[in-house]
Amino acid sequence: MTQPTQAQTVNLSAMQTDLQAAVCQNDWNQALRAIAPLIGSPGISGEYRQELLQFRAQLEDLRAAQAELTNFPNCEGTIRVTQPTSSAIPNRPLDWYRAVQNLEEFRNLPAGSVRY
Repeated sequence: MTQPTQAQTVNLSAMQTDLQAAVCQNDWNQALRAIAPLIGSPGISGEYRQELLQFRAQLEDLRAAQAELTNFPNCEGTIRVTQPTSSAIPNRPLDWYRAVQNLEEFRNLPAGSVRY
């Protein structure tokens, strides 16, 4: 596999930031739109693509449940804005493993219940 170019690296970072902002806002439709180009990006590993596919399935479950999560990793609580602003997007790296763990816990809840 070739090394990603600077443009690919910046683009991946921007896509991850868009995904994080959507998740922080509990905007599952936007999160699903944001994750699609990440999954299809040639600059990611097969392992990371598989994690994104699993995360997409969890986002679909959250959308179906109309879930509203708070205290999501790296989100400073639930952020409610119509357009992401630079102040709404944390400068910390994404904590995908913790996010996936939280979503896996959500998936294991009994049908019809949402933990707050």
